Amino acid sequence: MYAVSGVSSALERLAFCLGGKSETVIAPAPLCYGFSWCFTRRPEMKFAPVHPTAAGIENFQLTLEAVQRVYKAIDPKPRFPVSTNPNNPLGGNYPQQLLEEIYEWGLEYTDMHII
Repeated sequence: MYAVSGVSSALERLAFCLGGKSETVIAPAPLCYGFSWCFTRRPEMKFAPVHPTAAGIENFQLTLEAVQRVYKAIDPKPRFPVSTNPNNPLGGNYPQQLLEEIYEWGLEYTDMHII
């Protein structure tokens, strides 16, 4: 267990502990700008947002397929996805079933750490 003051500090620690050169972090969008900033402070680390489908500005929907699409498009493969629940900045909660599908896929079919 590692305690820090504030989420930005926590994200930067994750980047430096888990990330290496040419690593990519993926995270559901829309998201707080700080996510990208915190992870890309690590030299040569990249950040790739997972853009959800939208049915109007108030109906962004994250899907397993969107996560898989971004994962498959990146080489070398991302080592970890990061998500916040409730979503930052929209404040909605991701459905438990969706999170479990993403985690199961990530743990079973990839080498990613689930953050």
